[in-house]
Amino acid sequence: MKRIGFIGLGVMGGGIAGTLLKAGYDLTIWSRNPDQGKPLVKRGAKTATNIAAAVKEAEVVMYSLSNDRAIEDVVFGPGGVLSSVRPGQIVLDCTTVHPETSRRQSEAYAKKGVEFMDVPVFGSRSEAASGGLWVLAGGKRDVFDSIRPILGAIGENRPLHG
Repeated sequence: MKRIGFIGLGVMGGGIAGTLLKAGYDLTIWSRNPDQGKPLVKRGAKTATNIAAAVKEAEVVMYSLSNDRAIEDVVFGPGGVLSSVRPGQIVLDCTTVHPETSRRQSEAYAKKGVEFMDVPVFGSRSEAASGGLWVLAGGKRDVFDSIRPILGAIGENRPLHG
């Protein structure tokens, strides 16, 4: 899986997206603040004018947003990720949110035939930019196995359990 639609380019998201570019992923980006994507476009990312365009050709859709409220707007809102994804895609939420928010996302994506993984990340701005984040993963094991190279690109390699 090499084509990623990445949404949310703040401190953590911008670093993660840059790390994915460095690792050779084909990235289409979108942010509520378009200026945040300019450095990534200079490095080879494609920019999208809206969320639907960011996820259209993606095999994996990732987002790193600021909080639960941002998930409500960007995922569940009009023209959001939920209304733009299609069956067969995998969605990775790198945002640290309330467990109920993650459950709601998982249920909503499942109804659309879309796989969902809750993958909150922990670390600093420099760790996001260097691929040294701590990444937790919640979801189906087979989906985890399929996205493991992506998570390996953004996070420290640590022994896995489970």
